[in-house]
Amino acid sequence: MREPLLALFRDTTRTLAPAASQPRLLTAELSMYLRRFLRLGALSPQLAPSGLAGLDARLAGGFGFGLHLVCGETGIGKTAFLDSMAWEAVSSKRPVLYYALRDGELGAWERLIRTLGFILGDPAVPLDALRFHALAPDDLEMLTRLDRSLQDAVLPYLSLVGTIPAYTDTLSALIQDVRLRAREVSERHGKIPLLLVDDLEHLLPVSRPRQLPLVLSRLDEVLAADSTPGLLTMTMSDSLLLGRESLPVHSVLTLTKASGSATDTLEQVDLDLKINDHTAWAGTLPLLLERRSGLFAQPPTPIEHESE
Repeated sequence: MREPLLALFRDTTRTLAPAASQPRLLTAELSMYLRRFLRLGALSPQLAPSGLAGLDARLAGGFGFGLHLVCGETGIGKTAFLDSMAWEAVSSKRPVLYYALRDGELGAWERLIRTLGFILGDPAVPLDALRFHALAPDDLEMLTRLDRSLQDAVLPYLSLVGTIPAYTDTLSALIQDVRLRAREVSERHGKIPLLLVDDLEHLLPVSRPRQLPLVLSRLDEVLAADSTPGLLTMTMSDSLLLGRESLPVHSVLTLTKASGSATDTLEQVDLDLKINDHTAWAGTLPLLLERRSGLFAQPPTPIEHESE
């Protein structure tokens, strides 16, 4: 087998000049496969910073590849937390796969428009008027301008997915869809994407306690194998709260109402963090949820309560 193969390539290898005198190859001379190999070879498992200094410090720089579970009661801000992670990633031109299963693509677009208006210093976006088809001409012009900015600067890096094409196994359909989309955006941007899924209840019914660890374990294994960091939201339950330390995920982030007072523009939320690795760190980080932007922020002087 060896000799016929050598003979097959002998004529082509003789035409190559020695390495010392080999002229620099132009990109156009590289084959499709070599270009793809070099592009994929440049990828590395990159951390996904949260943009929250206290949290990133505890995560050793950001979310590593694998599954991270974001828990909390209904209305506590789990979706807002995912939105914050999406904006942080986009600001560094990192691709994001956002499965907006709870509110759908339109709901996610509305939140993006509202946040973009806040970032650019525009008046409050009249989304209620939009829903009732009562937009004034000036409001329509502002909304059109914001949407254009969103399309040009944000959505090239943020892929919104509202539904998963599935037949009998929704989880397998999600995994297949994530892998296809992740491969595409990795090749386009040269960076491994951040996966955001909102939320588990809309992904599949997890009514039996025994099913939850199996679902989470499968997602974590796939993300770890693909060197992809992923965040998934889930509504808090008593059984989840008691067993969160044994869940097969890299970290569990539980959002709870803070005991401190809130203002008209800021809401205090505590983030209870449990990291399931050799450090086994657990503690509470205070955060602020900005009502106008819908994003989380770091308090000026955070106070951390640790438990070993």
